[in-house]
Amino acid sequence: MLKHFSTLGSPLKSLHDYPSPSCLISRYQSLGYECHCVGMNDFFTWLNDANRVNLLEPFDEFEEWHEKCNHYALTVATKGRQLLSLRFLKDVEKRPVQTDTAQKKSICVWTFQDMPIQLWRAAHCSLVLSENAVLTVCGFANSDGVHKRVFSPVLTDLETNATHKIYIDSEETLMDVSTLQLRDLQTVPFSSTVDELLHSTLAKMTSYYPQIKKTYTNLLQCA
Repeated sequence: MLKHFSTLGSPLKSLHDYPSPSCLISRYQSLGYECHCVGMNDFFTWLNDANRVNLLEPFDEFEEWHEKCNHYALTVATKGRQLLSLRFLKDVEKRPVQTDTAQKKSICVWTFQDMPIQLWRAAHCSLVLSENAVLTVCGFANSDGVHKRVFSPVLTDLETNATHKIYIDSEETLMDVSTLQLRDLQTVPFSSTVDELLHSTLAKMTSYYPQIKKTYTNLLQCA
């Protein structure tokens, strides 16, 4: 990117001396300015906006997207006025963690299927339901030799290392998880309720596809 702008005759001269948002803020504060710097990743955090964009077409290149956004920031430095009176900064500072508000089902049937395998997942959320039971939701796993995004909730018995895949209402077809191993199990430090886990997971992963939106909606209705 630096080479590109140099070729255009507009080199980014200050980037070498101020390569990060914290450096930019320190630069202007040292000169007596009130300063605020917002990275482009901060703008794509509202679930309503994320869901709207994700419905346009499937998209799974989020690592590249976040890296791209990390290259851009908006810095505002002012004197003689309150910086936070700017509306867009108020919106960024006060953005809430939003969750789905779908109505809950009155009846929900959860069925279990034994799986003679161990669990391997990455970028997932897990919750300790009891001393020996862990519920794992979403993430990535190897299925039939292919690394894929998975959506099915899985219950693991830590004593026997047995794994059970959960089917919702016995009708939704969830991904067949196979050739998995128990590794890098992550837990989240909040109270042990399925509802909190699913809402936290939804806020974290922002419903990438209609499929994951449908699955999460069913899970939230059952919680």
